[in-house]
Amino acid sequence: MSQSIEFPELVHGVRTPNALRLQHAHRLWACRALAIIAVALALLRAASTIETFNNNCDEPFHISAAVGLYDLHKLISGTEQPPVSRLVAAIPLYFSGVHIPPGERGSAVISEAASFVQGSEELMHSGVPYETILFRTRLAMLVFPALALLYVYLLGRWLIGEIPALLALVFFSTDPGFLGHSMWVGTDMAACAGYLAAAYYGMRWVMYRGHGRAAAAATAVALAFSSKFSCFIIAAALLAMILLRPLPRMIAKRDRSWKACTRRWPRLREWMVFLIVGFFVLWATYLFNIGALNDQSAFGPSNKFWSTWERLPAWIKCVPIPMPSLPLGLIKLMGHLRYGHVAYLNGEVRIQGWWYYFPETIALKSPLALLAGLLIAAVLLLRKPRPQLLTMLALLLPAIVFMAAAMKGNVDIGIRHILPVIPFLYLIVSSQLVRARLTPLLLALIALAFVETASAHPDYSSYFNVAAGSEAGGSRYLLDSNIEYGQYVGELAHWLRAPARADRLYSTRLFMYPVASLMGHYGLDPAAATRVPSGFFCISKNVENGLLGPSQDDLET
Repeated sequence: MSQSIEFPELVHGVRTPNALRLQHAHRLWACRALAIIAVALALLRAASTIETFNNNCDEPFHISAAVGLYDLHKLISGTEQPPVSRLVAAIPLYFSGVHIPPGERGSAVISEAASFVQGSEELMHSGVPYETILFRTRLAMLVFPALALLYVYLLGRWLIGEIPALLALVFFSTDPGFLGHSMWVGTDMAACAGYLAAAYYGMRWVMYRGHGRAAAAATAVALAFSSKFSCFIIAAALLAMILLRPLPRMIAKRDRSWKACTRRWPRLREWMVFLIVGFFVLWATYLFNIGALNDQSAFGPSNKFWSTWERLPAWIKCVPIPMPSLPLGLIKLMGHLRYGHVAYLNGEVRIQGWWYYFPETIALKSPLALLAGLLIAAVLLLRKPRPQLLTMLALLLPAIVFMAAAMKGNVDIGIRHILPVIPFLYLIVSSQLVRARLTPLLLALIALAFVETASAHPDYSSYFNVAAGSEAGGSRYLLDSNIEYGQYVGELAHWLRAPARADRLYSTRLFMYPVASLMGHYGLDPAAATRVPSGFFCISKNVENGLLGPSQDDLET
């Protein structure tokens, strides 16, 4: 006898024979096995790069923040970024015995430059080997790519079905941006995982309501915000989803009264649960710290944020408040967004950036397999203009609002800043191709993506697709963390110390701050960083193109 089953490849409710049901079960288990292998392989690929590179530009900054959290129970350094990823990094640092020297401990929030210096000192002079600190903290960071893959699956299974969700997970696990930023000590992969989790729990609350789901959504949104401030944009996606919730009813020409349209909106009690739980979860990530805003040395007359700081009333600065590091970090972030960041695109350097920077970056740094899949998915969507509306809204809104905010901003320094968008692209491709019964084509695209990114190992973060000229040609279009993040100093030192070059004079201009201690660690002469170009002149592409400011060297000669 036939049984009624539901699976995403077919129209819901079609009665299928037992043979087809069994075939579907076999396919499901095959996809599950493939997903398990893909997750293990992705984490192994990321882990295999841990010892390949020296610290990048930002890792000392985040390590300083992590050490401060457990030594002082307060986020005193690196407040421009919130604490979730630092709390994870703090675990191996604490058990390794890395601490702030007793004479340098204080409760005042310090400047960005001081955070970099403090982190570099902890890396180099804590009594724990430099390589040990990096290995252990980077290994701990792998929890975030694992969580990102988990929530790609959970979000996809809920919205589009288990088979397309599993295939989206496998496809996403090959992404070079995902692989390249998985092990760095920082906030980018934490933001990707947090944004996915917030979208999953938030959308489920919007769709099904309930106090428990409101609490789960609040927890996820708070943790996402505490992973990276930009993740708070998920709140805009959830609000848009709430407002659009009655749309299917209106399109179906059912009861369009105000009461009928708002019946499924969250009630006031749910909003209260959401706000209260969210506040306390966020405060918990700041270790329930209470203090005054003026307990800081980050803002001074020479600081570009001084005018914003001075406009705050004196009484506000003096009143003890929960998590004072949060508003101090937001002041810095708003200033950063306002004044911009030195950025490079297509041979041009700007501070205010370009609205099309991130779309072009996706086109240049994504596997051609993903780009082809997106093109096919767009055609399929146009051919079937009325898919399940709420499903597509839940898939598209988080990506659209995050991308729109990034395009409006002025910090155009790498694809890592839009990592939360990337998994939604894979979910969209997988949902459309499986729905159109093009699963073999999807599997072919996954295989192609694996081959594309495997050829870039271990330099996943500097990956460019073949159409962009691969890594060698990518610098014509993009620089900064898209190519070089300061992580090649150790490789340069190995090259310079080779017997054929060991006695040659050299000078360096590296994309790193502070640079002297790192050069000394690898046996390079720190004086080479300021030496007039002579002998081997080793200069970062970022420095050569002015991303650290105007050069004092005559680079024309």
